[in-house]
Amino acid sequence: MEFLRNTIAEGNCLLNLDERSMEGIICSAAEFLHQTGKLTEDQTKNVIDGLIQREQAAPTAIGHGCAIPHYYGPGLDQPMMLFIRLKHAVNLGAPDGLATRFVFILIGPEPSAAKHLDTLASIARLMADGEFHFEAARAKTQQDFIDALDRQLRAVERVIEA
Repeated sequence: MEFLRNTIAEGNCLLNLDERSMEGIICSAAEFLHQTGKLTEDQTKNVIDGLIQREQAAPTAIGHGCAIPHYYGPGLDQPMMLFIRLKHAVNLGAPDGLATRFVFILIGPEPSAAKHLDTLASIARLMADGEFHFEAARAKTQQDFIDALDRQLRAVERVIEA
């Protein structure tokens, strides 16, 4: 969960992206990462191709209005994530039939795939929580989203302590 929070705090957050397909989401995400200096032009092309190939092999919409496209490949120096809230929910074929509004894109070098498994599980648990889901949908700014995430983390800690 710390990786998610740090990622958003570093500015890897797109709120109200107006895309209607996974390919459009992927291209916009990669271009954002390129424009913010996190990906080179070559890396951007490889990430787009890798994410689209991964999506064609097995869609990454996991349900609860969430998708987690991921790609691990050569030429990427470090693991990174981009959180996207779509302006309009899109049907991306989630097993629960719900349209997807939240997309967490995970990319990195091949060895980072194992580390991201914990992140994938954390995101799935987070997005299954109705209260967090509501707050994430209402967030007007990146800081609002971080505040909602912090409240969720404190609530989980209280449950664990009880």
